[in-house]
Amino acid sequence: MRFVRAFIAPAAAALIALSATAQSNDETRTTFSDDAGGWRVISYERDGAFAGCRAILKHESGRLQFSLEADRWTMSVPNRKFDDGSGAGSIVIDGVKSTTEFLFIKNWARLELTEADLAALRNAAMLRVNVKQLKARDWPLAGLAAALDTTQDCLRSFDD
Repeated sequence: MRFVRAFIAPAAAALIALSATAQSNDETRTTFSDDAGGWRVISYERDGAFAGCRAILKHESGRLQFSLEADRWTMSVPNRKFDDGSGAGSIVIDGVKSTTEFLFIKNWARLELTEADLAALRNAAMLRVNVKQLKARDWPLAGLAAALDTTQDCLRSFDD
């Protein structure tokens, strides 16, 4: 089965770009830190204020990150080729391919996730990410469901 995701509208891309400094060098870590299912979950600040929480998997393919700010999830993979802008790519979740548009921010390729993406990722064993002109990379997703739950717990702990 093949799914095709709509390209990010220019207005949405601009909004993501404005809020996309979560992975910039001005980000600092805060007090929340936990391990969940082999993933590291941290909170982070931007400009001295809490910004969100992130699940991180360090792997030979590079760091895979799932970030949560307010009610918005994003996935980020390393990108050393493009500094900014956007580009076509795809994600393959357990063999089901979905074409998409990645946003390039500093050294990261970032994708805003839908509820359907999250549901598929929670139950998946493997993720392949292919970003234009970069080698496709694979990540195991063992423990991701626990990491996403812990990331939500992290965010709730700062909402109190």
